[in-house]
Amino acid sequence: MTPLNRTSRDILNTPARAARKKEKRKHLARIAVLLGAVALVIMGLLSWGAHQSSVRIQTIVAEGNRVVSTEEIERVVREAIEGKYILLFPRDNAFLYSEQRIERALLTTHKDLKSIRISFEGLTELSIRVTEREPKALWCGEAITRPSGSCFFMDAQGLVYAQAPDFSPGAYREFYGSLTSTALADDESSPLGNQFWTSEKLTAASALADRIDALVSPVRSFSIEDLAGEIVLAGGGTIILNGDQAMDRLPDILEAAVSTKKGEGKDMVTINYIDLRLADTAGKVYFKFNE
Repeated sequence: MTPLNRTSRDILNTPARAARKKEKRKHLARIAVLLGAVALVIMGLLSWGAHQSSVRIQTIVAEGNRVVSTEEIERVVREAIEGKYILLFPRDNAFLYSEQRIERALLTTHKDLKSIRISFEGLTELSIRVTEREPKALWCGEAITRPSGSCFFMDAQGLVYAQAPDFSPGAYREFYGSLTSTALADDESSPLGNQFWTSEKLTAASALADRIDALVSPVRSFSIEDLAGEIVLAGGGTIILNGDQAMDRLPDILEAAVSTKKGEGKDMVTINYIDLRLADTAGKVYFKFNE
């Protein structure tokens, strides 16, 4: 009689053991189905609760706006909170809405808005408190030659934010030069949302222009591109600059030089040009007067 040869694998794969494995798999499958059903029920209940009108934004109140209408702010906000997360949870739920999404939508759609503050009155009224930009000057292009009506408002930080009407000369100072793109610039063909200089450089340039207004003649336009700069005066004269000068030092230097010329009997009304290119490095200021 041939002896029965049984390997360890044969012993492990007995019918009883195979049946137990099969039963265990069925048990695990039943648990998985049960857990899935419980998860679906919980998700359904959460979705149902999130859709209740008592926890959804019903009213949007805008404050602080003058240029941008309340209706327009409400429209942009409602667009930002419409739709659902994963097809189950409404974006306008008071606990799920995205404050960053609302801020980004308002600031990119309306460059006139400088800052947004969002708060709730209860769970259904959303309060949007905005701060609008104030016009400091006009940006009118990279070069002084431009068509009428092509200027844009610029705030004190140098951000170009809105198309300006065609003002009469002198209503705002005109600045010319290249722009730098920012996160608010969403259209390459438009200057809106782009930055002109830094706020520090613009502040220094404005301080210089204020001093020129008082000492010589009102400033009509201020143009700096690369290493060349020119200030055009309302009286017809010009002031020549370097583009990389330390403009915060120029007002006092100019005042001393103008005082000297006035002491010599010169009338600033007849100025042809003032050359400040060496003023901050060598202390030299050159004048030319019309005869």
